[in-house]
Amino acid sequence: APRTPSAILQCTSHFDVLGLPVSDITDEEVRSAYRALALATHPDKCTDAHAAAAFVRISEAYSAIRDARDRTAYKERILERRAKAAGINGLDDIRVPELSQDALMERLRHWKEQWAAEMEAE
Repeated sequence: APRTPSAILQCTSHFDVLGLPVSDITDEEVRSAYRALALATHPDKCTDAHAAAAFVRISEAYSAIRDARDRTAYKERILERRAKAAGINGLDDIRVPELSQDALMERLRHWKEQWAAEMEAE
């Protein structure tokens, strides 16, 4: 079932946002997950009230883990947190903080430009 923008905003890791496991995944798997979610939540296409915030969250998650080296470092931080929280479900809160409307719109403009550049590159 497709994930709603609200569900995406509740995710606690970049892997969760993109619907990916914290395991060995390829650059193509990351890119494919990003593209599918970005298309589904793009504010010009999705009418959900949380679409813009979800699109920003998806774009930030992709930016953080699209490179294999960055992805490995991030995965190690997640595994470290999980080890420290042994016996406790969930991770430390690493969600995007609440944003003012202006800050959200600025991030949205930035990620829309990034999205357009990604699409042009193909």
